[in-house]
Amino acid sequence: MHTPSYVPPAAGNGARIYYSGRANAKHYGPGSK
Repeated sequence: MHTPSYVPPAAGNGARIYYSGRANAKHYGPGSK
């Protein structure tokens, strides 16, 4: 269970998906998830 500091749990699922898409594409790559 990973909890990135840039993804606050109180933000909700919408923000989580947003950060996941943006952050993963930039920091980890499009196929790293």
